[in-house]
Amino acid sequence: MAGLGDVTFAPMDALSDGVGGIDITLEKPAEQLATGSYNYFAEGDLLLAKVTPCFENGKKALIPKLPNRIGFATSEVHVIRPNAERIDPRYLRYLLSSATFIDAGNASMTGAGGLKRISDNSIKDFECPNLSLETQRRIADYLDAETDRIRDLTHKKRRQISLIHQKARQRAMVLAMGNATFEYSPTTGRPTRIIGLPDHWRTRRAGLLFQEVNEPNGDDQPILSVSIHHGVSDRQLEDEDKDRKTNLIEDRTSYKRIRPGYLVYNMMRAWQGGIGVSTVDGAVSPAYVVAKPRTELHGSYYYHLLRTPLYVEQMRQGSKGIVDFRLRLYWEQFRQILLPIPSLQEQMDIASQMVSILADADKVASKVHASLVKLKQYQTALITTAVHGELEVAGRAGSTSTDGLKVAL
Repeated sequence: MAGLGDVTFAPMDALSDGVGGIDITLEKPAEQLATGSYNYFAEGDLLLAKVTPCFENGKKALIPKLPNRIGFATSEVHVIRPNAERIDPRYLRYLLSSATFIDAGNASMTGAGGLKRISDNSIKDFECPNLSLETQRRIADYLDAETDRIRDLTHKKRRQISLIHQKARQRAMVLAMGNATFEYSPTTGRPTRIIGLPDHWRTRRAGLLFQEVNEPNGDDQPILSVSIHHGVSDRQLEDEDKDRKTNLIEDRTSYKRIRPGYLVYNMMRAWQGGIGVSTVDGAVSPAYVVAKPRTELHGSYYYHLLRTPLYVEQMRQGSKGIVDFRLRLYWEQFRQILLPIPSLQEQMDIASQMVSILADADKVASKVHASLVKLKQYQTALITTAVHGELEVAGRAGSTSTDGLKVAL
C-alpha cells in the first residue's frame, strides 16, 4: 500500500439505511488502514452491514467511482464482489434490500444480544431468483426510478415534520418571551438586554434565579438522565439504557442529587437542548450541572423557555470548545444568560399554552411519520416483488436458483 496516499475510509456511519448509499468524502492514509482490522474494497463492490441492528436497518452501499479506486471499511461489513457475467450489481443491491433476504439473514444470525452477526455462508447460500441479466437490468432500471421517487417523497415528508416542529417552537417562543426579543452587542453578537417585554415583567441573569448545587446522592436515589428531546427523565434508567447511554460508577454517592424544580443540563449537549427541570427526586451523572431555584418559579415555564431556539443558540454561543462535539457549557457561562420573569401565575399559564402548542404539533407530526413508515413498508414490498420477477416490468418470472448467490459472487 506504500505510495497510495489517502484512500476512502468507510466507517459504519458512512453507509446509508434502506437501499443504501455511501459517503466517500472521508479519507485516511492507506498505510494506516492497511495495518488495521479493516476490510479492503474497490469500485463496483457492494458493502453489507453484518452486525445487528445495522443489518436490519439495511446499511449497505454499491461502491461508485472512488478518488483512488480503492478504500477500507469497518470490519463489521461484508465485502461482496458481484460477477458481472451472472448478476447485475444494481439488481444485487435491491435483492439484498428485499424482505426475503432480510428475513433469511435475521434467521441465520449468530451471537448474543447486540452482537449478533450474519455470516458469509448465509449470503452465499441465499437462494436467488434465476433471472436473465437483461431481466435483472430492467428490474434495476425500474427500481432506480421508483426508489428515486420514494426518496423525494420521503424527503418532503421529513421536511414537513421539521417545519411542523419548527413553527410550534417559534409560537411557543413568542409566548414565553411575551413578544419581546433580544438586543445584541454589535461587537460580540451576544444578547445585552431583552427589549419589548410587558411593562410588569422583569429580567434577571440565570445566576440570580438559580444557584448551582452539588448535593451528594446519599439516599441512593434512582439514576435519571437528561435528553435533548424530553428533558429530565422521571424514572430510573433501565439496565439496557445504562449500558448504552451512561458509564455508571459503582459509588453512587458521587452522583448529584436532584429534587423537583431543580434545573439540570448536560454540559456537552446543552447547545442541542439537553436541559430540563426535574419533576421527581433522583440523581444524575456527576458530569451534569445541577441548579436549584433561588426563588419561587414555575419549572415548566423555564424548561420550555430554555429549549426555545433563542435560548438554545445562547447556550451554543456560551459553550467552550473548538468544534461542536467538544462544546461544553460551564456554569460560569450559563449563569450570564438573561431570563424574563413574568408573574408566577403568568408563568403557569404560558407554560400550559406552550405544552398545548407542542403537543398539538407532535400529534400532527406523528401522522406524517406514520405515513413515512407506510412508505418504507411499500418500498420494501415493491423491491421484494420486483426482484423475484413478479412485476410486469420483469417479463417472465424465473425459477429460484438452488446454487445460491455464491455462483454470482
